[in-house]
Amino acid sequence: MKKNIVRYLYLPRDLIIVPVAYVLFGAFLFFNQSNLIYITDERPFDACSELVDADVIEHGSVRAYYRYVGPRLVVFYHGNAGNACDRAFLANYLAESGYSYLFPEYPGYGEIEEPSDERIKTAVRELIDLVRAYKHNEVLLVGKSLGAAVAAYHASIAPPEKLVLITPFDSLASVAQRKVPIYPARLLLTEVYETARWTNSASSVLVIASAHDKVVPLVHAQDLYATILVEDKTWALIDTSGHNDLFGDPALYEAMMTYLSDEQ
Repeated sequence: MKKNIVRYLYLPRDLIIVPVAYVLFGAFLFFNQSNLIYITDERPFDACSELVDADVIEHGSVRAYYRYVGPRLVVFYHGNAGNACDRAFLANYLAESGYSYLFPEYPGYGEIEEPSDERIKTAVRELIDLVRAYKHNEVLLVGKSLGAAVAAYHASIAPPEKLVLITPFDSLASVAQRKVPIYPARLLLTEVYETARWTNSASSVLVIASAHDKVVPLVHAQDLYATILVEDKTWALIDTSGHNDLFGDPALYEAMMTYLSDEQ
């Protein structure tokens, strides 16, 4: 009898703790989503010693590194961590391969104000006007991870000759839903990145996925690829790298450069 009384006394407390913990953690996710999505770097935009040959552009919401090499321009959108200067190795590789490059930095990176999807989208729209002013013969968009979604958004407004999506996701909400399945991700997320919806504006798309991606699981790239309706689409699966070490894998450059150079 005594055991039943003790159990009765503790049962209501358990019933309270679980839903309270659920609500509190959900609130934490909601109010901290910017910090969870954007892993910013404090290095000032104009302090990039690795891109000394590039013009430093600051106009309105646009901050970017630009270098003219030839008539074909690659616009590269980086992932959620670090900054555009961290990808100087790729910019220099593109220049050595004969491509002009434009590496934009996201609003909120290297700044006091926080990034957001709306601030980033505004900068993309302003960047598009800048790209048009340069009058390159071809504009090629490349993006990795979160940058793949940003590149797809760019493509939805100004379709490029080619669009390269590296380790992309179909939507940020689907990634969040898979990571925390007990919460309604689409209701909680204020940051909207719908790669699948934006990609179909492009006329030619290459999706490069990693078989060992622990950050953006392979299924998201597969789901994205399945939604692409354009006829000229290409799938490249790299099984020798993960998400963060992919740029050190020669297979990535072979897949990307073969596609960009029309040697398919």
